Amino acid sequence: MHSQSTQRRLSIPGVVFVVFLASTQMGCGDGASDPEPRSKLSQAQAQALEADAKAIEVQAKAAAIVDSDLLKIKATLPLIEEYQRTGDGLVGEKIIEAVPATAKVDATGKRTCCDDEALERAKTAATDSTDAGDKIITGALERIESTLAGHAPSDRVGNTGGTVSTYLQDLHTSLVADQPDLAVRVEALASKLGVSLASSASQTAVPEAAVRRVAAQFYEAFASGDGATTCGLLTDQGQKAVVDLNKRAQANSPDDCESAVENLVAILGRKDLDAFAMEAKSATVDVLPRDARMKIGDSGLTFRRIDAGWLIDLPAAIVRD
Repeated sequence: MHSQSTQRRLSIPGVVFVVFLASTQMGCGDGASDPEPRSKLSQAQAQALEADAKAIEVQAKAAAIVDSDLLKIKATLPLIEEYQRTGDGLVGEKIIEAVPATAKVDATGKRTCCDDEALERAKTAATDSTDAGDKIITGALERIESTLAGHAPSDRVGNTGGTVSTYLQDLHTSLVADQPDLAVRVEALASKLGVSLASSASQTAVPEAAVRRVAAQFYEAFASGDGATTCGLLTDQGQKAVVDLNKRAQANSPDDCESAVENLVAILGRKDLDAFAMEAKSATVDVLPRDARMKIGDSGLTFRRIDAGWLIDLPAAIVRD
């Protein structure tokens, strides 16, 4: 009886279809119960990502090992431009002190500023090197963002077993010690793509790297007029120093740090800040248990250690005297 009843039910139109769907959804064996696999970037995309990461690392290493003369030239570019515009002898003395190769030498051996051709060669070498490297890095970051757009942090990258998240973490880690300013750009990209990078990557591995990273963030934010980010990198004393500097630059200025940053950039421009940022990359850093000092020219930055890392306590290197 049971067999006949089953046959009759199965012969009813539509019921066979329903039973078939149920069996398809339930499946049989282990394979049907496996979870839906995550999306995977193709092997070609993975190779392109690897190539872009390599390009960024190569440029970062080139910037880190560039000879000291070129670093000094880059840092002195604002002075060179000022001297060519004004012919100020005091500015000229600073230039030849920083980059002796730019001096003119007379028959008595006296050195004066400056050899025009040497200045032009210096400017060309510094700006071409910087611009070319920046274009390569910016292009690579843009391609990485385009390739990873729409993918989740856990999506696999090619056949390596790595994920979007580990790819960006590895790239960030490779940059943070020697090129913290580039690491900041990778952090911004990771944030845009919803990837959370290990916060300890730059804060606990090497204290000096952490200090350099904060300095790079500070100068980038300040030069862009980003008051919120700039002031967030300062202690209360550091914020007061910025407010006081703003009041010296313009009477009756606002008393808050964010407005001071925006006003200072509007008044002074970003030339000095960009020059300080370049010098900070190779500046001497002394790290103590509770504070750190970065010497930049005749001034510098003083840092205070806090639980989460470092804040700038005395931002002396903001404008040239």
